[in-house]
Amino acid sequence: MRTVVAAALTFLLIVPAVAQDVESVTVRANAVLGIWKITHPHALAKAGLFGDWKWERRRDSFCRIEQAGSGMAFHCLSMGEGTVTVSGNRIHLAWGSMMARLVIDGEFQSDASFSGHSAAKLAGITIEDPAISSGARIATTAGAADKGGESNLLRTAVSDFALIPHSPAVKDSPALSAALGRAQAFIYLGQQPFDLPGRENVGLLAVYAIEFDNGERICGLHRDDDGMLDAFRCA
Repeated sequence: MRTVVAAALTFLLIVPAVAQDVESVTVRANAVLGIWKITHPHALAKAGLFGDWKWERRRDSFCRIEQAGSGMAFHCLSMGEGTVTVSGNRIHLAWGSMMARLVIDGEFQSDASFSGHSAAKLAGITIEDPAISSGARIATTAGAADKGGESNLLRTAVSDFALIPHSPAVKDSPALSAALGRAQAFIYLGQQPFDLPGRENVGLLAVYAIEFDNGERICGLHRDDDGMLDAFRCA
């Protein structure tokens, strides 16, 4: 019996020691500033009046997180803009209105990646997506190879949009503040799906980070089969 008790006490002493070896990730808020690729469902639909809610498949979205006063904000090419809150090893992104709000709640695996779940909050009711949503920060390097092949077109579009042949779907160049100064570098980030009014899954935007004299933006563009610019958006 004494042997059993001694073994049990030894086990109880070992367990806290093992627990202390588990590493937790604590992230400073300003460490998340920059460009992220966030993978999450972009819409929630209901199958009829009495049907179940259904999340669409997850898609990539390029986003930029910046300081906004005493807090932080995100700007994405697909899901618009919203707020970012970081506390310890948790991150919370939210956008929409008080009546219909979308959120992503995640936990950091490092200061450059997180995973968690998306959820919709509709009139006080929370509907969580059981699939995993995730985010990864992208380190941009000026001078990297232009794998998208559209940096020259984007440079012209930013400096003098009138020179670019474009379809009626693109009414004007996205507003880029003159306070940003001159565009210094165009860095290819990757591709993301996009839709046009009345047309779903039109194609893939070629997405770039643009480094200006006084800031940074992300822009995506797409040309149709005739070479006409039919999508151009910045965040």
